[in-house]
Amino acid sequence: MAKKHPIIPEQPKGVKKINAGGVAQTRVIATQGSRSKEIKWSFGFQFFSQIRYFEIGGVDNGWYISLLARLKEISQIERDRFLSDFPQHGNIRYHKISWDSKNVPISRSDLNWIDKDYLENEEEFPMLQFHISQALGRIVGFWDENNIFQIVLLDPLHNIQPSKRNDYHVDDTYFMSCKYSSLLIDLKKIQGKIKTNTTCMICSDIVKLPTKLNSSNFIYGHLSDEYIDKLNTTDLTFEELIELGLLSV
Repeated sequence: MAKKHPIIPEQPKGVKKINAGGVAQTRVIATQGSRSKEIKWSFGFQFFSQIRYFEIGGVDNGWYISLLARLKEISQIERDRFLSDFPQHGNIRYHKISWDSKNVPISRSDLNWIDKDYLENEEEFPMLQFHISQALGRIVGFWDENNIFQIVLLDPLHNIQPSKRNDYHVDDTYFMSCKYSSLLIDLKKIQGKIKTNTTCMICSDIVKLPTKLNSSNFIYGHLSDEYIDKLNTTDLTFEELIELGLLSV
């Protein structure tokens, strides 16, 4: 049987393995001499996106708690220790994505928002998965050159690797949006209706949105329902009210 190798090159030897029964349960506080050698798992969301079959609209609040708990748990593990402990890989279903497996609904090339330096270099940057829990789906991503695990997709319905147990079925998902992303979607729809050879100056400006050229000061605060009601009945804008309040101080 061929010898298994870690997903990324194995680091200096001599590190004790964690128990294969689960993610490490104890936290080891590094001494000053060992702190620089012990690199914990860290995560990035630079390339996270939602696409069909990997959207997170409709999942319940408990799923998000489980996701954050899993990320917290794994971020306490020494990366190199984990990568050399293959029984531990099995405990959290950590492995490369098998793009040729039956009914996998996407291909690696579909992840086209990822920088080409990563996307077109599968040998150095393979796409990997590990599970949130056996019932709650998978996290999909890759190790970048700084040994940060970049999360690319969240897979609450186990669509990335359909299994025989579920007859290789792939479930539909739907997009989770916020007000900002919803606004961008609306803008894209309007831009799609504007002809490329239009002579309308306003239409030409809309096509260029968002320009990302504007900067402004941002203040976040909380208003009680009573003040919200008053705000809805005034003719002043929210900005004017803030300015008047500052001037009165």
